[in-house]
Order: sequence, then C-alpha cells, then structure tokens
Amino acid sequence: MPRCKNCQSEITKFDTDICPVCGEPHPIDPNYETIDVTSYIKPQEGYDLYHSKSRKTAALLCLFLGYFGVHDFYLGFQKRGLIELFSSLVLIGGVGSLFFFLNLIPNAFAYLIPFFALWLCYIALSFFYFKKDNLKDGHGEFLR
Repeated sequence: MPRCKNCQSEITKFDTDICPVCGEPHPIDPNYETIDVTSYIKPQEGYDLYHSKSRKTAALLCLFLGYFGVHDFYLGFQKRGLIELFSSLVLIGGVGSLFFFLNLIPNAFAYLIPFFALWLCYIALSFFYFKKDNLKDGHGEFLR
C-alpha cells in the first residue's frame, strides 16, 4: 500500500487527491510503484507437479490383477487394496475349500469356480473404470 509523503500513514491507491489522515493534497509520490511480492518469495527446490493417474491403467490393472487389489494400490487406496486382497483370498480359498472338502466338487474346479465368479466382478469393475469420467485417486485428483 502507498504511504502519504507528509505523515507516512498507509493510504489506499485511490486517495490521490487528499490524504484522509493529515489532509495533504496529492499525498502519493508520483514515482510510487507497487512492489512485486513474488520477487521476495524463493521458489521451492525439488518441487514437481503432481501427475494424475490414468483411468486406462487402473482399468487394465483391475481386469488382470484385481484379485490382489493392485488397481487400488496404484490409485493410492492402500486400505481398500488390502481389503480386496484378503477378501479375494477368503472367497477363493474359503469357498473353494468348502466345495472341495464337502465333496461337492472333488477336484481343482472347486477353486476355479469362485475364481471365475470373482473375475466376472472385476471385469465389470474394469468397465466401470473405463466409462466413468469423474473418478478420483487417493490424492483427490481426477483420473486422466
């Protein structure tokens, strides 16, 4: 803010006719210029802009490695990725073991049936990642 050349009090740049404090006519020095504040701020070194994550990469990771929660780890949702990893292990291992030990399906298909059922869910989720435009990653940035 400019100062009055008579009383040195801060005045607005619109008080060019008379100083509101001391009444001095034309209180602003004609050579007055505003100070560029950004010249005093030192730029931060080693700072890079955040690059948003890709929807296509997230969808492909979900399609092929969705069982392990890799797409959630990629997007920055570690807790959700761990939950998906353990739930996949419980669903495939638990339901497959239940089928196998109850002799409902006495061979390896006991584990493949829950595997393919869960894979269908991840196929649907990968289409969701492909089609949805307003998805955000763990940092709150929109996916590109």
